[in-house]
Amino acid sequence: MCAQDTTKYPIDPIIEWHRWLQSKYNISGGSVKIISLEDIFSILPTLFPRPPSINNPKLQTYQDVLWIRNSGGLFDSKTGMVIPGTYLCRFPRQRRHPHLDRTWSELVRPINSYPKIENCIFIPFANGRNFGHFATETVAFLWPYLIPESSRENLQKPVLLNECYPNDKFIDVINIMLNRRGSIPLYDNHLPEALHLKKVSVPEPTLSL
Repeated sequence: MCAQDTTKYPIDPIIEWHRWLQSKYNISGGSVKIISLEDIFSILPTLFPRPPSINNPKLQTYQDVLWIRNSGGLFDSKTGMVIPGTYLCRFPRQRRHPHLDRTWSELVRPINSYPKIENCIFIPFANGRNFGHFATETVAFLWPYLIPESSRENLQKPVLLNECYPNDKFIDVINIMLNRRGSIPLYDNHLPEALHLKKVSVPEPTLSL
């Protein structure tokens, strides 16, 4: 468990949202009520915190981290804790991370004893099987390969594609994006159980559900 300030958000915003609907529109039984978009927009900012700016996403760089197959994130080699920003998050305040298998991993041997990649990129969510997830969350992490402004970044390095498999429906699209920048795709099932990533860059997402 991790410590969290529960006094800042004492009421679940979803519960508060329902309370607001009940008080404003007296929703009961099977009666149909029409709610204007203006009314919805007026209440949502008071219930949910403003999301962090995504206008200028960055490539975050980490040193000496551990990648574990099917874990969903990257782990600090000193503490064993999962590194924030290296796994997919959903919901306000990033309270849901459905593909994170664990939040802590104990190293059974020194980090230097694992197979090593010197310099790579890690895509926290590269689902190519479902169009909805691919078009939103996967593309949100692939922005370095899509916008001209990122051309100054050195992307000619191996790319670990978390949650991606060679037979995914949209794998050809992902490969086209990577190949244009000279990147080499690495799939989970082609890698060992664990890897020492000497230096790894992780894109910040441009969208969060």
